[in-house]
Amino acid sequence: MQAVTTQSLEVFESALLEVVETVETETEQSEVEKRLQEGQRKQRQEDILRILEVRFNEVPRQLRERIGAIEDLEVLGTLLIQAVTAQSLDVFESIFYN
Repeated sequence: MQAVTTQSLEVFESALLEVVETVETETEQSEVEKRLQEGQRKQRQEDILRILEVRFNEVPRQLRERIGAIEDLEVLGTLLIQAVTAQSLDVFESIFYN
């Protein structure tokens, strides 16, 4: 059996601290990425609603709620384009609900 030396304990402690720091850094980066995506999602939702309001005046509450419930950034990106290009709110709603 090998004797545990102060040097071997220091090496182990150093390696353990490095692993802990790596895990903490990855966790922090993951949290930052989640917050960035949440911010992008909210901004796209607001942009869609703002465009619809400017183009068509009033946006029905039910449509606002449905847009607010969408989390997929790609879907929101597609809806943003539709909000800009739809000829009327009825056309946008028909695209949205289909």
